[in-house]
Amino acid sequence: MVNQCVWQKPSFFVLNPNGTLQPHCAGYGGVIRDKDGNALLTYNDSSKYRSILFQELLGIMEGIMAASMIGIRQLEINSDFKRAISILKGL
Repeated sequence: MVNQCVWQKPSFFVLNPNGTLQPHCAGYGGVIRDKDGNALLTYNDSSKYRSILFQELLGIMEGIMAASMIGIRQLEINSDFKRAISILKGL
């Protein structure tokens, strides 16, 4: 069985955050893209906290703040970390 995935163009800006946890370092980052998929802004930083969930949430928070600083008011957040999304939704 073959499943076909089709990308649907978003109607506004998209944040793709990411957290990472390695044996000797941790960090987060992300990219904000316009509705055509063009990167408008990227960011990254390291962190002392040893939790991948915390890193992902930092990536989301920093992305939201960066979007606000450049005047973006509608932002879709695309994270592959289900627990982080559940926290944002209050679940």
